[in-house]
Amino acid sequence: MNRNDRATIAVADPSELDEVERLVTRVGLPTGGIRAGKGRFWLARDGDGRVVGCVGLEPYGAQALLRSLAVDPSYRGVGTGRALVETAIAEAGSQAEEIVLLTTTARAYFARLGFGVMNRADLRGPVNASEEVASLCPDTATVMVLARPRADGRRGAP
Repeated sequence: MNRNDRATIAVADPSELDEVERLVTRVGLPTGGIRAGKGRFWLARDGDGRVVGCVGLEPYGAQALLRSLAVDPSYRGVGTGRALVETAIAEAGSQAEEIVLLTTTARAYFARLGFGVMNRADLRGPVNASEEVASLCPDTATVMVLARPRADGRRGAP
């Protein structure tokens, strides 16, 4: 692989969710809920068509859960993760006033992308019903949120 190669990003077809699960497992993230059909996943592929990254986004009303960001170690540091996150955020559009994620290892990375830390006890709204928040991620996971402008100009959910 040439580290200057740019990965191409496309929506994962339901038949490609096994690719998502393999990569997520390889990097040590939980696979629960991936096949639940509550959201959309994107795959990043190298020039040979090999999956080198993935991310998911589950909508929950005015909130969305960013989940399962996984990048093959050979594609880290070249913008693949950022491109996947930006794709998911763009997909959330104006419907999601808050994009929430949980992480045990990538707090600094997501902070560089504009996410702020919040106390898990302060997490409110329908995103709490997600399998990821309710049961998959340990209580020690850091909750992070990206508050987006609302129609009235304020940030975050009402």
